[in-house]
Amino acid sequence: SQLVKFLKSADLRTVFLSGGLDAGQDGSDEVHQSVKELLDLCSVDNQWIGVRGSASALYLHRQGVENVVPIGCPTMYSKYFGEISPLQTDSKEDIAIPFHWTIAAHLMSELDEHTLVGQDVMDEELFLEYKNFRISRNISERFGIPQKEVQSKLKYAVSKNGFFPESYEAWYDKIGSQKALLSGRLHAAICGLTQGVPTVLSYWDLRTREIVDYFKLPSVSGEEVRKLGSLSALKRADFE
Repeated sequence: SQLVKFLKSADLRTVFLSGGLDAGQDGSDEVHQSVKELLDLCSVDNQWIGVRGSASALYLHRQGVENVVPIGCPTMYSKYFGEISPLQTDSKEDIAIPFHWTIAAHLMSELDEHTLVGQDVMDEELFLEYKNFRISRNISERFGIPQKEVQSKLKYAVSKNGFFPESYEAWYDKIGSQKALLSGRLHAAICGLTQGVPTVLSYWDLRTREIVDYFKLPSVSGEEVRKLGSLSALKRADFE
């Protein structure tokens, strides 16, 4: 890549702080040669490359990148305010949902009973402009729910209880002020746990599952959420 060529020509010591790789849905996609060259450039002193968990480490090992070690998610080490508060609620309305389209699909029948906290660009379209074509299409194609039905329910739920933060601080404070969280977002789950909020992560892919395994986070599968509903899924999770 042009970046690697420039760095080599500049003869600069290069430190790779954070990056993401799309391994494909089943983890079979190959790492592009330019990424391997960048990792090699950053590892000239035989330093370790930290990755989220064992699945990422195994993926890179299979691609010939062997100096990797699971370290979890750095966000987990940012702040910590003490023990997690006991879960004390018998109401769905006390459970906030850091939004992701997969958890929205599993909770479609009760979505309007929760505070919904948006986070990324796709959420911004939905929460601020009520444009939900991409999200509703994903849900419809993945779970077989008619797209018009999804669009209607999403718009109603978000207009009723949706929150999209103006800043990181606003997002952080909103997460920390909840009585309980059933999170479709990894970093929102970590943010809740480190602030002492009873939080359960609904994992939905290898990236989130490997963090659940590494840190032993309270978690439920999306299928459990769909079958049990938010309150029973939350109470079923292991907080020990």
